Amino acid sequence: MKLQSYSHHPGNRRQQAFSLLEVAIAMAIFFMAIFVILELSTNSLRSAYLLRNNAPDPRMLLSDLIMTNQLEEIVESGDFQEMHPGYVWERTVTSASFGEDDNGLYRVDVTVRMADSDWQNSITMLLFKPSMASGLMNRSASDRSRNDGSAARAPGAR
Repeated sequence: MKLQSYSHHPGNRRQQAFSLLEVAIAMAIFFMAIFVILELSTNSLRSAYLLRNNAPDPRMLLSDLIMTNQLEEIVESGDFQEMHPGYVWERTVTSASFGEDDNGLYRVDVTVRMADSDWQNSITMLLFKPSMASGLMNRSASDRSRNDGSAARAPGAR
């Protein structure tokens, strides 16, 4: 039996090792896969943190004003009791009208604070109270009818 010896011919070298290009492509694919996995784990950790952060949203305190539309100038404050312990809120409702006429527009500022920290979350919203504006609309409609009536009588008065 005759043993074949390994020869170092250029034709055999291609079969025994990877080329530099093949190694570079394999490394690029490997690192892309690793970076995708790292991005997914980072997003998962961020989502878990946001779910754990159960701070109250100031929009919760706007909902009753929006639903009832009971707007008057007032400053209110309170806490969330057992629903969100350690958090306090303040709501300020002021008229946003210009001049002496009340246009039914109100500015609502809501701030939620953590009682023993500097953390706070605020929101400002402008709300419109239609009952105030209906008087303005009726007044402007009666002014228009007066103006239309006087304009219609003037040509017939000749």
